[in-house]
Amino acid sequence: MYRSRLGEQPMHRWVRLTLALIVLLLLFPLSGCGRKQYVSFTYNFAISPPKGEVLRNVTVYLPFPASNGKPIWGIYRGLKRDYAKYRAMDYPDAELGLIKTKHGSLLKVYIPVIDQRGYGLDGAFGFEEPYSQDSMGPRFPLNPRLVPRKLADYRNGYLCDSYIYAKFQGARALGYALDYKVRAEKPSILPLDYVPQDSYSAYLGWFQPPRHAGSLVKYIKMQGWNKIPLSDIGYREEQ
Repeated sequence: MYRSRLGEQPMHRWVRLTLALIVLLLLFPLSGCGRKQYVSFTYNFAISPPKGEVLRNVTVYLPFPASNGKPIWGIYRGLKRDYAKYRAMDYPDAELGLIKTKHGSLLKVYIPVIDQRGYGLDGAFGFEEPYSQDSMGPRFPLNPRLVPRKLADYRNGYLCDSYIYAKFQGARALGYALDYKVRAEKPSILPLDYVPQDSYSAYLGWFQPPRHAGSLVKYIKMQGWNKIPLSDIGYREEQ
């Protein structure tokens, strides 16, 4: 059967429009417009006595993540959930709170007794936001983070000064460990999944980021405020 070219033109226009739409959909994510990224946080800390000793009447102020100078409440709520779910039975008298100090808003931890089991919590929090190329470090640093100096062997690594406050009895020293990580992931081009985009990590008490898995515990003997080294990596835009 004979078919006119005029009869085929609408179909050709539909094919061209479909192809154009597919190209636009592929270019749309690449432009960054309308895209979102997922930002996740993890904040882990532990307090323990030296082997064979018991800590009593422990009060500690720990550095805490901040955004625009204000504590990140989502991480604090994550810590409270972790305590209620995993630690309330072992340490029913523990108290957590955010307290304003001369070094900014810090996490206050009070525990009447800490034995060899130690006391620790993991806070996790995440949210979606419009896609951004801004570095995570300057947006969500661990506070206090003072006098940053470049770290050898790290393009985006710094050694900073920080502070921890400790009051305790019954043991010759207090062991602590704290690490904090921020990770940004963006959708892949299709998008089918998230892929890593940016990250920032901070380790309290370390002159260099630890290079191996294992215990991060450091010990302090002095009561009151202690000046502590803070090493971090991924802070791309130092002010």
